[in-house]
Amino acid sequence: HRLQLEEQLRQQLDNQRRIEEMHALDKKSNSDEKFNKLHEAYTKLRE
Repeated sequence: HRLQLEEQLRQQLDNQRRIEEMHALDKKSNSDEKFNKLHEAYTKLRE
């Protein structure tokens, strides 16, 4: 029974880590998008 509990805990931790990684990736891609938009605007201004 204890093994079962440990297994559940481990799965929860894995899920949590995966979710956190996904959020981190989201944040990164969002900031990349913002940077790209800024860069585009800057390039247009210089033309």
